[in-house]
Amino acid sequence: VAGDVVTLPDQWADLANGMAIDENRSRPGSAADRWDIHDDQNPGDGLFTWHPYDGKAPYGGELPDHHVNSICYPTPTNDATDAVDNCLGGPEWGKFSSIYGGTFPTIGPFDAVRPGETLLSNGVLDAGDAPMPSLPVEVFLGADSIGALKKVDKADIYTVLGPHAGQGSPAGPPDAGVVGYEYPHNLYAPFYKAFIPAATAGLDFRTGPYQAGTNNFPGYIEDGKYDYWNTFNKTFRNGFNGCYDVKGNDIPMPTGADKVEVYTDEHGEAWVKFFPYRGLFLEPDLNGLCDIYNGGKALYGEADITAAPYYPGQPVFTPGFQWGSASVHKVAYHHANKTLVCVPKARNVAFCVETVVDYNGDPIPGVKVKFTTSGDAANMRAASIKYSDELDTTTQDVIVSGGNEDFVIAKTGVTGQAGVEIVHSQDVCIDVTAENLDTQNGGFGILRFFEFNPHTGTACGGSTPPPPTPPVNPTPPPSGNGGGTPPPAPTGGSSQSTVVSLGGPVIQAQPVLSPTKTAVIASTNAKLFSVKVLQTKLGRFLVVNVKASKGAAKQKVLFLVKRNGKLVKKWKMVPAAKLRIQILGKNGNVLRTITRTVPVNKAYKISNLKLPKAAVSVRTSVKA
Repeated sequence: VAGDVVTLPDQWADLANGMAIDENRSRPGSAADRWDIHDDQNPGDGLFTWHPYDGKAPYGGELPDHHVNSICYPTPTNDATDAVDNCLGGPEWGKFSSIYGGTFPTIGPFDAVRPGETLLSNGVLDAGDAPMPSLPVEVFLGADSIGALKKVDKADIYTVLGPHAGQGSPAGPPDAGVVGYEYPHNLYAPFYKAFIPAATAGLDFRTGPYQAGTNNFPGYIEDGKYDYWNTFNKTFRNGFNGCYDVKGNDIPMPTGADKVEVYTDEHGEAWVKFFPYRGLFLEPDLNGLCDIYNGGKALYGEADITAAPYYPGQPVFTPGFQWGSASVHKVAYHHANKTLVCVPKARNVAFCVETVVDYNGDPIPGVKVKFTTSGDAANMRAASIKYSDELDTTTQDVIVSGGNEDFVIAKTGVTGQAGVEIVHSQDVCIDVTAENLDTQNGGFGILRFFEFNPHTGTACGGSTPPPPTPPVNPTPPPSGNGGGTPPPAPTGGSSQSTVVSLGGPVIQAQPVLSPTKTAVIASTNAKLFSVKVLQTKLGRFLVVNVKASKGAAKQKVLFLVKRNGKLVKKWKMVPAAKLRIQILGKNGNVLRTITRTVPVNKAYKISNLKLPKAAVSVRTSVKA
């Protein structure tokens, strides 16, 4: 071997060709073939499309290559190499082929005293034969990350036909219904289980990587037979956001393990699943609501994932060496939406429908909706009809309708829709309101409004006429930052907006405020004077200044105050105004729309609004 340093697993063959020797071969390198102890991570030269238990391959598939000495049947396909797979079917710890026959049971790691269980030679000496030790790896989520981490089953990765393809199949072996039982040739690249650390394999033999937990170092956390790639939870989080979804359920914060430990296999590999949709970070408004049903492709949250291996015993210190991987950044979106639309049904009759869909864009049945109007509400009643393929309330569950009540309460049906008829013969614009009763948290629930004139059959005021289209085959939440079309700007009650780009320089310390384009508001005396971006160690935040004349109404505002040398949150009643803030990404797509209450006539850092990394600009306006 050239030089004094050998890098494994890549130079395993070089090491064998330079050093391998046994009692029958005295020249170093003459016994290199004895170092062929394992297969590689490939499924074999031949693949098949489907393979029943009778050993044939219909539909044009081919059997993987197997050596003439292997345990496979009915007929081996070559005399040089072997695919090393479960050619006879059976469980993932069962019989696997090799050029010397096969193994049973097949539980690693490789041990020369257990060749009948661990020798998986495939006839090729390469990096796949290097017996990489099982290394503990910590995988963890960064601060403010969404999601949860869970186990990956190695049998779901190194499989030809898909996870557990043989289970329950009438064409499979007699025990095909047993969990872990597979079709012949379905599994490859064992081991799927190993003894970590040392465990008794039989008689007085000990096998597996050994590490004593001494000198204040705990060693391995597993003890015995390890199923690749089981995870061990190091930290776990849960909790709720203090608000409710449209079914009245607490909206969870990210729930699940955010730091796990996993062991690498004999190839030095380990997988961990990341589930992004396991809760999100929200902040209830002053009405106790978290309105996540804002339509389009909305930002669900972001996550940074890092993997850091460590030595299971006393660490080996190497100057300048840095453990850990670069973080992987993930951005998750959702399609939750709640819309209200009115369309003409007949002269002087409007049909108004609320549609509610979940994060995937699927309809949500059973959502309790209360309808009211600003007009003659006595002429409103539930309408269980199919107006079109897009508006269908035939399956709604009506709770209150007609009689002396001036409102209607109904639960959405299988289309996620509930609707009412409204009769009004006067040529006026009426305001229809839909409230989700189960979201109430100390005040009104989440509301939607639509202004409509039943006499003329047209939308009026600030409403726009296009009806929603319930998803038939919804697209799952996309990944990445691109795409999306920003929703139309709201009408009525909001000022012209000021857009601040986040692509240019940001303020590094206390901002020096300068006037930006003033947004003039007809319905309030508050004006948006300036918007700046403040860069801190914790991220990017907005600093705003809203000007208002004396006598502005007092509202509840969040401040950070020092207490015993620490910053703590405190709510104060001060003269204030409400801001509507849209966080924009690439191509102007809206990542998130939120409302914040800020004090007037002073520079104010919105500390409970951290700008995400994907944000490119921010559109801000004062709400009436």
